Amino acid sequence: ITDTDDDNDGRTDDIDAFSMDPNEWQDTDGDGLGNNADEDDDGDGWLDATEVACFYAGGIGDPNNVAVMPIDYDGDDLCDAVDPDDDNDGWSDADEESCLTDPQSPSSIPSDTDGNGICDYLDSPVPSDKGGLPGFGLVAVLSALALAAVARRD
Repeated sequence: ITDTDDDNDGRTDDIDAFSMDPNEWQDTDGDGLGNNADEDDDGDGWLDATEVACFYAGGIGDPNNVAVMPIDYDGDDLCDAVDPDDDNDGWSDADEESCLTDPQSPSSIPSDTDGNGICDYLDSPVPSDKGGLPGFGLVAVLSALALAAVARRD
């Protein structure tokens, strides 16, 4: 009887790319390195672990190691699904969306006139003494004067 599984890894020699290595049996990208030792099974330049993380985070990637590139708008090797700043402009995607700028356009940056890290769109307006509603202090003073006037009449 002939041995059809020389390395006893449970895969017959005719489908085992490494018939003498019990730890390897497949080489998806054909680089001579078995998938168990290869950190980029599909040879697309993305580490398998990164592709799996991107896939499960909602980005395009492939947990099955088929050459499907994750979306990486800014090319920082961090897929957009897990990248907090898709366009690398220094503003997080969440902040850009809140500030009504485009999180995938490095030229669409929220304005921050006072430099406090909060875009002008979300920044509270600076109080002004020109019109507007009176503040608590003015109401307290007017109330005290009114009470004093009522007390004097008695």
